Amino acid sequence: MKTREEVALEVARMCASDRQPQLSTDDILAVVDESQRGLLWEASTAYTIGDFIFPATFNGRLYRVTVAGTTSATEPDWNTAGRDSLTTDNGVEFLDVGPTYKELYDIKRAAWRGWLMKAERCVELTDASDGSVNVRMSQLYDQCMKAASRYRPMEIV
Repeated sequence: MKTREEVALEVARMCASDRQPQLSTDDILAVVDESQRGLLWEASTAYTIGDFIFPATFNGRLYRVTVAGTTSATEPDWNTAGRDSLTTDNGVEFLDVGPTYKELYDIKRAAWRGWLMKAERCVELTDASDGSVNVRMSQLYDQCMKAASRYRPMEIV
C-alpha cells in the first residue's frame, strides 16, 4: 500500500504541479487527503461510527465501524466470511462492507481534483496582447479541463 507521501509525489507528476498554474505541496496534499478511501487500522486508536477501515494486514476487504470505541494493542483476526460479517476488537465492531481496492488513496481522483484546481486558477488570469504577442489564458484553462477529463472518476447512477 502506498504511503501518503508516495501518492503525493505521483499526483504531483500526473498534474504537472511545477508548470503554470503551479500547485504547491499543500495543494497536492489537500487533494490526496480528499481522495483517501478510508483509515488504516491502528492499535489503541479511537474510531467513530461510520469510519471506513482498511486492515493493516491487507485482506481485500473494507470494514465500517458500527460500534465506536478504542482498539486493542494488536490487530484483530478479521472476519473474511463475506459481506455483513462482523469483527470485534476491544468492543469496537467492524462490519465487512465488501471487497476493496488495494490502495488507501484514489490516485486518479486526486489527479482529477488537482487539474480542476489548476483550471480554477486560470479563471483569475486574463488574456493579454501587446500588439506583437497574444497571450490567451483561456487556452490554458481549456488545456487544464481537458487534462482533468482524463482522470475524471466514473460515476455509477
